[in-house]
Amino acid sequence: MLRDGYRFSNEPGLAERLQRESREEMKLRLLRDIRMDMAVCEVEGWNPLEYIDELIELLEGLKHADNRAEN
Repeated sequence: MLRDGYRFSNEPGLAERLQRESREEMKLRLLRDIRMDMAVCEVEGWNPLEYIDELIELLEGLKHADNRAEN
């Protein structure tokens, strides 16, 4: 099927597999970024957990926003 210049495959499970691989890649990128931030914090003597706490708060906010939208 051709749509907006892109060809979609009829291969079963392809979209799900690509999405799963994309998510795994993004998680690795995020983990690298978090580890780099923590290393900088360690060198500078800052609290390395501050960034993690901010990320957790952000993700919890997204989680709760999705739950509110469903209700």
